[in-house]
Amino acid sequence: MKKSLIFTILFCIVNIQTQTKKITLDEALEIALSKNTQIFSARNNFRGTKSGLIFAYGGLLPTLTSSTGNSETQNHTLIAGDNTTKNFSTSISSRVVLFDGFANTSDINKANANIASAEFGLKRIVQSVIFETKRRYLQVLRNASLLKVSQENLKRSQQQLQRITEINKVGAAPKADVYRQQVATANDELALIRVENNYKNSKADLLYYISLSPDEDFDYVSPNIDDELKSISNKKIKSYNELVNRAIEIRPDYLASIANKESAESDKTIARAGFYPTVSANGSYTLSDKKFSTINDNTTFNWGLTFSVPIFSGFATNYAIEIADVKFQNTEEESNQTKRQVQVDIRKALLDFESTLKELEVTEKNILSAQEDLRIADERYKLGANTLLDLLVASTNFVRAQSDKINAQYNYLTVKEQLNFAVGESIY
Repeated sequence: MKKSLIFTILFCIVNIQTQTKKITLDEALEIALSKNTQIFSARNNFRGTKSGLIFAYGGLLPTLTSSTGNSETQNHTLIAGDNTTKNFSTSISSRVVLFDGFANTSDINKANANIASAEFGLKRIVQSVIFETKRRYLQVLRNASLLKVSQENLKRSQQQLQRITEINKVGAAPKADVYRQQVATANDELALIRVENNYKNSKADLLYYISLSPDEDFDYVSPNIDDELKSISNKKIKSYNELVNRAIEIRPDYLASIANKESAESDKTIARAGFYPTVSANGSYTLSDKKFSTINDNTTFNWGLTFSVPIFSGFATNYAIEIADVKFQNTEEESNQTKRQVQVDIRKALLDFESTLKELEVTEKNILSAQEDLRIADERYKLGANTLLDLLVASTNFVRAQSDKINAQYNYLTVKEQLNFAVGESIY
C-alpha cells in the first residue's frame, strides 16, 4: 500500500515537472509589447520629444539672471602714490522677447508637430509588432497542423507496408509492391522530418521575436478556426476606396508624415523671422557700494525696450530659408509617397484576401474528392483491380489536399490581419 502511494506521488511529481507550459496568442502579444526593443526605443524617443515643447514655451517667458561681484581698482601716481578702490555689487536682470518675427510661436507649433509625429510613429511600431507576432504565431499553428497531417500519413504508410508485406508472404502481392511501399514509407519519414524542422524553426522564430529564449518549450493554443471560417460568408469587406479613405484618417505612419510636413512648415516661418526686427523688453535692479555693509545705500533700476533690425547677416537668413524650403518639399513628397504606400498595401491585401477566399472554396472541394479517390483506390487494390502505384498516387493527392486546406485556412487568417494592418487597425 505504501509502495503504491509513493509510486503515485512520484508519478504526479514527474508529470507536473514535465508538463509543457501553454502560451496563448494574447500572452504572446503581451510579452512582445512589453519586451520589444523597437517599442522601447520609440517610447524613449517620444518622451524625449515631449521635452522639446517645454523648451519652446520657454521662448515666450522672460529670462531672469542674478549676479554678484567684487572688484578692486588700483591707481598709482607719483604724487599720491598707490590708491585702491573697492566696489561690491549685486544685481538681478530680466529680458523678454515681445516680437521676433513669429519665430517663438513657430517653435511651439514645431514642437507640437514633432510630438505628434513621434506618437504616431510609436503607434505604427506597436501595430507592426502586433501584426508580426500574430503572423509568426499563426505560422507555428500552421506548421503544427501540417505536422499532424504528416504524422498521420506516415502512420498510414507504415500500416500499408505491414499489410503488403503480409500479403506478399502468402503470395497475394508481388515483391515489387513491397519495395515500392518501402520507398514510399521512407519518403514519408523524410517528409515528416522536414515538416517537423519547419515547426521547430517557426517556434524558435516566434520566441526570438517576442524576446523569449528559443530553448523554452510551449504548447501553442490554436484559435477556433471553424467558427472563424463559418463567419466568412457573413462578413462584408469594404470597397478599396472606403478602406483607403479609412486608412488616410487613422493610419499612424501617414499621420506622422503629415505632422512632419507641419514641422517643416514651422521651420520655414522660423527661417523667415531672420528678416524681421526683434523687439524685447529688459530691466535690471542693481545694488552697489564701496563697502559691502552699505551696499543698500546705492541702488539703480534700469528698464527699457530694445528694437533690433537685421541689416545684413552674410546671407545666413537666405540660406536658412532655402534649407527650410527644401526640407518642406522633401517632407511633402514623403507624405505623398506614404499615401501611395497606403494605397498599394491595401490593394495588395485586398487581392490576397479575395484569393484566399477562393482558395478556401477550392481546397474544401479538393479534399472531399481526394478522400474519396483514396478510399476507392484502396478498395480496388485490395481486390486486385488496381496497382500499388495507383494507390500511392491517391495517397499523395490526399495528403496534398489536406496540406492545401490547412495552408488556405491559415492564409486567410494571416491575410485578414494583413488587411487590418494595411488600414491601420491592428489591435490587441
